[in-house]
Amino acid sequence: MQNLLRKYVPPSDRFAEILCGLIMLLTFTLAGGVMEASPDELVLGAVSCALAWGVIDGAIFMLNSLFQRGRQEKLVAEIRSLDRATAIARLREGFDHKYSGVISPEMREEIYHDIVDVARETEPHRPWFTREEVYGGLGLLAIEAICSIPAILPLIILEDDLRALRFSNALLLATMAVIGYYWAGWSGWQGAMRLVIAGFVLALGLVMVGVAILMGG
Repeated sequence: MQNLLRKYVPPSDRFAEILCGLIMLLTFTLAGGVMEASPDELVLGAVSCALAWGVIDGAIFMLNSLFQRGRQEKLVAEIRSLDRATAIARLREGFDHKYSGVISPEMREEIYHDIVDVARETEPHRPWFTREEVYGGLGLLAIEAICSIPAILPLIILEDDLRALRFSNALLLATMAVIGYYWAGWSGWQGAMRLVIAGFVLALGLVMVGVAILMGG
C-alpha cells in the first residue's frame, strides 16, 4: 500500500487529502457528539464519510490528470500548427516566467527547440485515463479510508461513550498536527519552524471545522 501511494499519488496530494479527510471526520464526530449519536452510529457514519470523500477525491484526481494531459495535447497541436519561430515565441511566453530562476536562458532555448522538434514528430491522439491515474485515484480512496482509523478506534475500544468521543477527537487533532509537521518537512522547513507550521495547520484545521459546523456542514 505504501509503495502504491508513493508511486502514483504525489506527496502534495497525499498531505492535502489526508488533511481534508481529517477535517471532514472531525466535523462529523463533533457534530455527532452534539447530536448525542451512539458510538455505533458514529463508527458507521465516520467510515461512510471517509469512503464517500475518498471516492470523490479519487474521481477528481483522475479527471484533473486527464484534463492536464488534454491541455498538453492542445499545446502540442498548437505548436505543430505554427512555424518554428512563432512556436518558440509561444513557448517563451508560456514558460519563461516559471523557470527563469532555475534554468539558464540558453538551456531554455535548447529545451524549446527540442519541444518543437518532438511535437512535430508526435502523432496526435485523444487522451484517456491511464493505469497510473486509476491507481492514483484508488490510492486516494485508500488514504481516506486510513484517515478514519483514528476516529473509529476509540469508539470501538472504549466503553464510556463520552470518553471514547473525546479520545476520537483528540486523535484526529493530533494526527492533523503530525501531518502538518511532515508536510512542512517535505516543503523544506526545518527545526522549530516545522513545529510552527504544524501548529498553524492544526489551528487552520480547527477554524475550517468551526466554519463547516456553523455553515451546517
